[in-house]
Amino acid sequence: MQIQDYHNSIFKKFKNLLRQSIYPFIGSILILVIILWWKYFLNLQNDYFIYQYKAIFRIPLFSGFLTIGSFMLSFKAFTVLRLHEDVYKSPEYQERWVKRAMDFSLKPITYLDPLARLTDTFFLAIFFSLMAAFLQVTLGLIPKLWLVCFCVWAALFSGCLVLRSLYVLRQNLVEWQKLLSKKYADELEAKISQLKEEIAKKESECLKAANRD
Repeated sequence: MQIQDYHNSIFKKFKNLLRQSIYPFIGSILILVIILWWKYFLNLQNDYFIYQYKAIFRIPLFSGFLTIGSFMLSFKAFTVLRLHEDVYKSPEYQERWVKRAMDFSLKPITYLDPLARLTDTFFLAIFFSLMAAFLQVTLGLIPKLWLVCFCVWAALFSGCLVLRSLYVLRQNLVEWQKLLSKKYADELEAKISQLKEEIAKKESECLKAANRD
């Protein structure tokens, strides 16, 4: 039973990763097709295309994706931990999730589904960014058109995954902002009510003192 549950969890994790990568994959393929169409439209020779890749793009792609992957690797743990503590452990989020769970017209989600989606997209972006950087200094050295196209596609796919992770991060930050706004609004409303009570109390005391006089 435990082995079956473990296999089910692995399959579910793989399914979630595949779901997060499908749109970046399609986008990277479309961009690569446009690049190849541009190459054949301008009647560029394969040797010239390979030379331009090696002379202009290979080293910047290597250093760029190595930097992006390293930065996101250090940024991921801090971001996920902060969001988990400040958003998904808050009573406000728990209340909103319970209301959503009771609404059967909406698609059911697990309690930490938005955070899990962010973790998956960050993992994919980090892994493929480092992989794209590695490919530029390995397969990118071989003067073959199809290998150059593969290295370019890897960079495009990684870039689309980074954009996807930023989009999912923005969704979580918007959720964080909503909870903070509600929290501060409730605190301000409580302070305003307290001030009104104090003002009303002082006014009543002043009226009583005036009546005595």
